[in-house]
Amino acid sequence: LTEQEVQKVAMSQTFIQSKNLALFPPDKFMQSEDVLSIIENSGAEIVIVDDLNGLLLEDAAVESFMYRLKSAASRKGVIVFVIYNLSTPRKRVDMRPILGDLPTDSYYRLFDYVHFLFKPSVYYDDGIYDKNEMELIIAKGLPGDPAIVRMYAPSDVTGIFMYEKSSE
Repeated sequence: LTEQEVQKVAMSQTFIQSKNLALFPPDKFMQSEDVLSIIENSGAEIVIVDDLNGLLLEDAAVESFMYRLKSAASRKGVIVFVIYNLSTPRKRVDMRPILGDLPTDSYYRLFDYVHFLFKPSVYYDDGIYDKNEMELIIAKGLPGDPAIVRMYAPSDVTGIFMYEKSSE
């Protein structure tokens, strides 16, 4: 979220007097204990970790944090969404993200669902793909993984609209 969007959400939270939303300033690097504390103590039903890349974790601590995250969420009955920004994949014929693009299997092994967002026009310059098309790739969580949901996602609209589902 941009700083302006964070302020909008914060204003909305105040307006509706919700206690189920916790916001961190966008410029604050979070410690893993901050996230676990929110899950354990906020009373929120849903927690969104907006940028797992921004968490201050050593590579060796990732697996421990993921176990602790899943345990805390399960114990408190909290749904946790974790957003991670993948690096551009190595050159390959199909540039869609795959589980192997994550730095370690600790990033997905403990999650029930893993979805990727992919905008083909960013990687393919052949004019075949509509610049407003986005794909939701369900990499883990459905019988017979993976599946692709094609969506309409114009850059001037802050929303995503499903328009076709296909299984590949």
